[in-house]
Amino acid sequence: MLQDKERNSLLTFKLGTDAIVDFTHTKIDKKGIELLYDVAKNAGLIQKIEDMFSGVKINNTEKRPVWHIQLRRTEEDEITKHVFEVKSQIKAYSDQIRNG
Repeated sequence: MLQDKERNSLLTFKLGTDAIVDFTHTKIDKKGIELLYDVAKNAGLIQKIEDMFSGVKINNTEKRPVWHIQLRRTEEDEITKHVFEVKSQIKAYSDQIRNG
Protein backbone atom coordinates (compact mmCIF):
# COMPACT_ATOMS: atom_id res chain seq x y z
CA MET A 1 0.00 0.00 0.00
CA LEU A 2 2.83 2.44 0.78
CA GLN A 3 4.20 2.06 -2.75
CA ASP A 4 0.89 3.17 -4.34
CA LYS A 5 1.62 6.81 -5.29
CA GLU A 6 -2.03 7.56 -6.12
CA ARG A 7 -3.15 6.29 -2.72
CA ASN A 8 -0.37 8.25 -1.01
CA SER A 9 -1.37 11.50 -2.71
CA LEU A 10 -5.04 10.95 -1.78
CA LEU A 11 -4.25 10.21 1.86
CA THR A 12 -1.72 12.98 2.54
CA PHE A 13 -2.78 16.62 2.64
CA LYS A 14 -2.09 19.94 4.32
CA LEU A 15 -4.32 21.23 7.08
CA GLY A 16 -3.95 24.98 7.23
CA THR A 17 -0.39 26.22 7.00
CA ASP A 18 1.23 24.27 9.84
CA ALA A 19 -0.01 20.68 9.73
CA ILE A 20 0.28 17.77 7.36
CA VAL A 21 -2.25 14.98 7.72
CA ASP A 22 -0.91 11.57 6.70
CA PHE A 23 -3.26 8.59 6.64
CA THR A 24 -0.93 6.48 4.47
CA HIS A 25 0.10 4.24 7.38
CA THR A 26 -3.47 3.23 8.19
CA LYS A 27 -5.83 0.76 6.60
CA ILE A 28 -8.14 3.41 5.17
CA ASP A 29 -9.14 4.23 1.64
CA LYS A 30 -10.58 7.23 -0.19
CA LYS A 31 -14.14 6.35 0.86
CA GLY A 32 -13.06 6.13 4.50
CA ILE A 33 -11.50 9.61 4.30
CA GLU A 34 -14.68 10.97 2.73
CA LEU A 35 -16.75 9.48 5.55
CA LEU A 36 -14.40 10.90 8.19
CA TYR A 37 -14.65 14.30 6.51
CA ASP A 38 -18.46 14.11 6.57
CA VAL A 39 -18.44 13.26 10.29
CA ALA A 40 -16.06 16.15 11.03
CA LYS A 41 -18.13 18.56 8.94
CA ASN A 42 -21.41 17.50 10.58
CA ALA A 43 -19.84 17.85 14.04
CA GLY A 44 -18.68 21.39 13.26
CA LEU A 45 -15.07 20.36 13.84
CA ILE A 46 -13.52 23.19 11.81
CA GLN A 47 -15.28 25.83 13.91
CA LYS A 48 -14.38 23.99 17.11
CA ILE A 49 -10.71 23.93 16.13
CA GLU A 50 -10.80 27.65 15.32
CA ASP A 51 -12.49 28.31 18.67
CA MET A 52 -9.85 26.27 20.47
CA PHE A 53 -6.98 28.24 18.93
CA SER A 54 -8.65 31.61 19.52
CA GLY A 55 -9.33 31.10 23.23
CA VAL A 56 -13.10 30.56 23.13
CA LYS A 57 -14.46 28.81 26.23
CA ILE A 58 -14.90 25.32 24.80
CA ASN A 59 -14.14 23.38 27.99
CA ASN A 60 -17.76 23.09 29.06
CA THR A 61 -17.00 21.25 32.29
CA GLU A 62 -14.76 24.00 33.64
CA LYS A 63 -16.35 26.79 31.59
CA ARG A 64 -13.01 28.06 30.27
CA PRO A 65 -10.76 27.92 27.19
CA VAL A 66 -8.44 24.98 26.66
CA TRP A 67 -5.15 26.75 27.35
CA HIS A 68 -2.92 23.71 26.71
CA ILE A 69 -2.98 24.60 23.01
CA GLN A 70 -1.16 27.83 23.88
CA LEU A 71 1.72 25.86 25.42
CA ARG A 72 2.82 24.87 21.92
CA ARG A 73 2.71 28.38 20.48
CA THR A 74 5.82 30.43 19.90
CA GLU A 75 4.27 33.74 18.96
CA GLU A 76 3.48 36.08 21.80
CA ASP A 77 -0.05 37.34 22.32
CA GLU A 78 -2.27 38.06 25.33
CA ILE A 79 -3.45 34.47 25.65
CA THR A 80 0.06 33.08 25.53
CA LYS A 81 1.27 35.64 28.07
CA HIS A 82 -1.49 34.54 30.44
CA VAL A 83 -0.59 30.87 30.03
CA PHE A 84 3.08 31.48 30.77
CA GLU A 85 2.21 33.65 33.79
CA VAL A 86 0.20 30.75 35.21
CA LYS A 87 3.01 28.29 34.41
CA SER A 88 5.41 30.55 36.29
CA GLN A 89 3.06 30.62 39.30
CA ILE A 90 2.79 26.81 39.23
CA LYS A 91 6.58 26.49 39.10
CA ALA A 92 7.03 28.89 42.03
CA TYR A 93 4.43 27.01 44.08
CA SER A 94 6.01 23.64 43.21
CA ASP A 95 9.45 24.95 44.17
CA GLN A 96 8.09 26.11 47.53
CA ILE A 97 6.67 22.65 48.22
CA ARG A 98 9.88 20.89 47.17
CA ASN A 99 12.01 23.24 49.28
CA GLY A 100 9.85 22.92 52.38
